[in-house]
Amino acid sequence: MSRRNRDDGEMSLFPFLSILVCLIGVLTLMIVGVSIAQMNTPDIDELLKNQEKLEEVKKELTELEKKKLELQELIKMAQGIKEQLNDALKKLRDLEEMKQAAQQQEKLAAQAVELLAKIQRLEKQIKQLTKELEEIQKKIAKLEEELKKRQEIPVPEVQIQPSGSEDLRNGKIKPTFVETTKEGVRIHTPQGQTFVTSRDLRNEDKAYMQLVKENDERNDRMIIFLIRSDAIKTFDTVKALADKNHAYNSRLPIVGQGRVDLSLFFDSMKK
Repeated sequence: MSRRNRDDGEMSLFPFLSILVCLIGVLTLMIVGVSIAQMNTPDIDELLKNQEKLEEVKKELTELEKKKLELQELIKMAQGIKEQLNDALKKLRDLEEMKQAAQQQEKLAAQAVELLAKIQRLEKQIKQLTKELEEIQKKIAKLEEELKKRQEIPVPEVQIQPSGSEDLRNGKIKPTFVETTKEGVRIHTPQGQTFVTSRDLRNEDKAYMQLVKENDERNDRMIIFLIRSDAIKTFDTVKALADKNHAYNSRLPIVGQGRVDLSLFFDSMKK
């Protein structure tokens, strides 16, 4: 209760402070007014001009900002168009590759058609050749059959009859028969046959040269050449060798290609 009594006796300063603030504000306004009044007119004009320029700059900045946004939109659109162009170029390349592949396929198809035509022509030729081959095979079979029939007909033997000089017939001279053929000579003796090729004869075959030597050393020996019509060259070779070595020789042409039969001659030599 006593505290309240003290507060009631004090004086409030708030009204005085309000008045003081108002006075300060009035003084400030007065000072500003005096200052403005003292300012030169050209300075105010310059300030106004600067203010106008500032407004123009602000306006230009606003326009530039607007254009910047427009440019950004255009750049964004250009990037989109670029991507679309890249996609279009890729599709164009794909289409070009597809076109080339299609052209290649068309080329291959044309080649395939050409090859097919060639194959068909070859098949036709093969068919014709097969038909001709069948005809040829038939002719060959027919000829082989005829040849077989002819081969079955025995070729008559060429029998050599004892003839010539008396000494030859009575055995005083013992002949050795040399049959000439295209391939060489066949030496006939009572003991058997010996074949000597033309090549060996040109190299002076040992068997034939031994025969020639025996006929040269003994007066009771004689070589009789049996000459076939297709062996003249062989005969000339063996005759020259015999004459060179002074072998007594004679010759007897034989007709045909039959086997030589000397059995009658050899039998007469045994008697």
